[in-house]
Amino acid sequence: MRNLISSTLQQKSQFVNRQSTHQPFDLEQWARDDWDKSAAIALFDANVQVLDGMTALDKFLLSDKLTRGNTGRVSSGYLKKYDHLRHGCWFVPTLNPLEDFAEDSWGCFKPVKPRTYQEGVKLKTIKYEHPEGMPVQPFFLKLNELVTEPVAQRHGLPTPEFSQTSYSQEFWKWVIANNLPVVITEGVKKAASLLCAGYVGIGLPGIWNFSDASDKNIPAFKTPLNPRLQSFFSRFKKLDITIAFDSDSKEKAAKNSYDAACRLASKITWQVNENAVVKIAQWHPSLGKGVDDVIKLNGIGTLETVLNSALPLKVSKFKKSLSLTYPTLNLNCRYLGQIPELPAKIVAIKSPKNTGKTQTLSQIVSEATKAGKKVIALTPRIQLGIDLCNRFGIQFLNEMTSENDWLEAAYFGLGLCIDSLHPNSKGKIDLTLDDSFDDCIVVFEESEQNVNHLLRADTLKSKRAEIVTQLKSLCQSASKIYLADADMSDLSIDFVRKMADLGQSDVAVIQNDYKFNKSEGWEVFMYQENGPYRLLLECQTRLKQGKRAFLLCSGQQASTLFSAQNLATRLAPYCQGKVLVIDSDNAKDPNHEAYGITSNLGKLGQYQLVISTGVLETGVSIEDDFFDYVFYMGSGVHSVQSVTQFVARYRRPVERHIWIPESAKGIFLKFNGKESLEGIKYDLQTNKKRLESFLEDFDEKLKHSFDLYNPAIDAYCALIARNNIGLKNYRENVAWLLTYDGHRCHYVDPVKTVDAEIREIRDTTYDKEVSEIDSQPMTSDAEQEKLNNSRALTKSQRQKKRKGNLVRTYGYCSKDLIMADDDGCFRPLQLLYYLNIGKAFATSHDTKIVQTFTSKTQCLDHEISKYAVSVRVKSFSRLFDAGLSGLLTGENFSKDDPFLTDVVAKLCPNQFRETFGRALPEKTGDRINAIFDLIGYKKKYAGRVGTGADAIRHYFAVPKFDGIDMDQIFAFWLERDMKSQEISGTDAGDFAGEISGIDAGDFAGEISGTEAGEFSGEKLWAEIWDAVANDTFKDMWQKVKAMGAKITNWVFTELPELISQVDPNFALGDDFAGGYVATDVATCVAT
Repeated sequence: MRNLISSTLQQKSQFVNRQSTHQPFDLEQWARDDWDKSAAIALFDANVQVLDGMTALDKFLLSDKLTRGNTGRVSSGYLKKYDHLRHGCWFVPTLNPLEDFAEDSWGCFKPVKPRTYQEGVKLKTIKYEHPEGMPVQPFFLKLNELVTEPVAQRHGLPTPEFSQTSYSQEFWKWVIANNLPVVITEGVKKAASLLCAGYVGIGLPGIWNFSDASDKNIPAFKTPLNPRLQSFFSRFKKLDITIAFDSDSKEKAAKNSYDAACRLASKITWQVNENAVVKIAQWHPSLGKGVDDVIKLNGIGTLETVLNSALPLKVSKFKKSLSLTYPTLNLNCRYLGQIPELPAKIVAIKSPKNTGKTQTLSQIVSEATKAGKKVIALTPRIQLGIDLCNRFGIQFLNEMTSENDWLEAAYFGLGLCIDSLHPNSKGKIDLTLDDSFDDCIVVFEESEQNVNHLLRADTLKSKRAEIVTQLKSLCQSASKIYLADADMSDLSIDFVRKMADLGQSDVAVIQNDYKFNKSEGWEVFMYQENGPYRLLLECQTRLKQGKRAFLLCSGQQASTLFSAQNLATRLAPYCQGKVLVIDSDNAKDPNHEAYGITSNLGKLGQYQLVISTGVLETGVSIEDDFFDYVFYMGSGVHSVQSVTQFVARYRRPVERHIWIPESAKGIFLKFNGKESLEGIKYDLQTNKKRLESFLEDFDEKLKHSFDLYNPAIDAYCALIARNNIGLKNYRENVAWLLTYDGHRCHYVDPVKTVDAEIREIRDTTYDKEVSEIDSQPMTSDAEQEKLNNSRALTKSQRQKKRKGNLVRTYGYCSKDLIMADDDGCFRPLQLLYYLNIGKAFATSHDTKIVQTFTSKTQCLDHEISKYAVSVRVKSFSRLFDAGLSGLLTGENFSKDDPFLTDVVAKLCPNQFRETFGRALPEKTGDRINAIFDLIGYKKKYAGRVGTGADAIRHYFAVPKFDGIDMDQIFAFWLERDMKSQEISGTDAGDFAGEISGIDAGDFAGEISGTEAGEFSGEKLWAEIWDAVANDTFKDMWQKVKAMGAKITNWVFTELPELISQVDPNFALGDDFAGGYVATDVATCVAT
């Protein structure tokens, strides 16, 4: 008897409250309290089972995959591992959508005494357990009347009546039938708390547990969605999902949570319904970590705000790219005013547009100069710099003309466009040697655009590395750095911080959270058609009514359909007043009304219609009452932030009418639209390694110049990723950013509209401009240099400059060549040239590129990979050898051509994209179009061969750019390259690279005792082509052979098939430098 009592007491003791040895532990009350803490008590009775002892283990160890003995008992290892469950736990089973929402044996356990494990030096606790050996599943909970009623009320539906025997099954079917929005969260209790709050909540047993990972050979990003989720969501006719994972204060955990939400959202749209609306909810961790915490700490009203502010996936990713994660000092004021003095070296100011950021910076600069501190103000645009320095009371570099100006700058400091931060500028600034600006105050006005301009502007390609070096010296020697931008993000702060070699604790951020009220904000109308025709008609209507309009656009060239000049011609007949066009050319034309307009904005009031390109995008503030409407039309040239900046130049709260495409064209996306810094950096590193392989036999100094310069490269990759994210969802992202700034956006229902007149205007204007350029007299070298270095040019001078540059680029000028150049013929022709008669010069071309970009520090290698040709030439050579050259002869081909079926169809998309910077289409027919386009050719339909269903379409290749003389261009380039080699004074053999078996030395040096300068490649090839055309090539070949082995070998490698016909016994000489092995794209051709 005593032993029985002892045994009973021993069993009971495990449930005794340790804090009070006199009261037994109430397991059910513990479970109830746990669910009550998560605001989910209303669903406790319907779902929760309280278990202990072997009952808990029996529920947990169900899987038939577990190791068992002959009696069916699981192995002792499992019993020992999960012995803690016997001390008590609660268990919630899920419902299975695949079995008509029947109760499943799988579920979630929470033990009273959770087990622990070691992770490094930390002891981690496993709070929740799921049955061993069984795949994890989503949580679909049982329901009752206490929850059904608030769910129905929230969605404006009458409360349904369900049978008590099948209540939960009928509830979930009712949700599907009414297409109710669904909220996905992590964990069973959070799902229950959402249901109790009136939302249809589904829980995941972990943020990454939404896939079917049973096939271990499938990469994680390709795994199918969990079958139960797939089945449930596929039954909805209209799918609206919000993902609400935890908001963690730890950066790494927060990133992991967001990445999981993005992956889940992508899987739903890819695998279930591409039209599904999938949003991601985010909130500040101070509101609570999970949705249950948000409810418990703040109430259901706060949860409503959180979920209502959830953003669609693409908008959410764009918002994330603009995120500011540094701790902030938050303000809320209409005008920023004076800010507190902060001890950090870097002070970043984020405040909405038109809230007085410049005035605040002026006060800071004024106090600094009074205290004897020098100030350096950096801007991305000259006019912004001029205006800024006028307000700061310091000199601007471009405006300094007298000795007194320089003396004042030496004492107080100066402002300059960031382009001028190098020793060869007007200021001759070399901070690596000069310490006169040590301990100064540095101001980055519009810091985001400063960084973007520095790292991406084509005008800086030859001096970018030097500017980065100087900027690094400036930031490290400065005593204080101020950044200001309405769109301030981690990107520009991180860039400047790393340039200054500082940690995150050295940064202080002031954020003004002010939102414009109704009288200050704008009414914004977003047009949804495929083109801006309706917006154009709206502008026309307002002008006919006598209203004043400010029309902003992204096009300047006459060949662009909606260019500023074409729009002016189209709208002028409807204006009662004058029209002014402002673009980067006429703003610098002394004979044009727009000359110097940025410093004389009051002049805008003289016109009824002002049309401007990006000249007025930033750096100006138009305050006076000049316009009744602002219109914007753009195709993707401007980033999302630039669009919102542009339409904000006019400060008055008048209506804004905006047309932009739903998503920008692929031409505006870089690195094939990649959206991650890591992905873009991988492409850069891949191209870097390939190009290094061409230069490894060269000067070792050049090779080392490819080392990545991390602050610049990381920021560059982040900028590209952000821009790609923004442009892919262009219209919606612009609307979101305007709404975020406090404006009210309205989508205008699309109406099909056509405007043939604008096309006629474009064609007439463009033809006239081309004729005027072609008719300009040829310039001398001295005159051309003067034109190229002049900032202010008249229209005639600009046209003369254009013609001079064309002749010096292509060797001649014609109307067809002008149009081809506008159409982007240079790159394809350049590649075709280096694939043919100029192939031995490809590596020497790239060496000069490296030398151009190399500076005192490492070059920014994305510049080199962008302009170098060797990698592309090497990859294309194999395609030529495999049959591409045969297609370019004009012979017909079909989809069954061996080159298409055996080579093109088997190309590796990743290698093609990394090499040529564009995606490889899936269909073979589209692939050959892409290949042709890279070298300036296109596919043309020839006709059908065969009859009926057996008829096969045939095509032939023709040059894409009509009317240009490629032979003349290539001969000009060959002569240029050979002269360049002669002038350099180096033997051709010094130029590295075996390209398709031809050593560069074969082109010059001593050729049969003749100096390279006496040999004319242009003349030789002209004679060869004449001989081919006149069917006298056999005689010409004998003449070539008489020139010596080097010339003979060279010509043979270019025309092997033709020579084999006239001289079948010819073989290359011993001095031929062969051994080329094709790699890259070509290696991806399946063998």
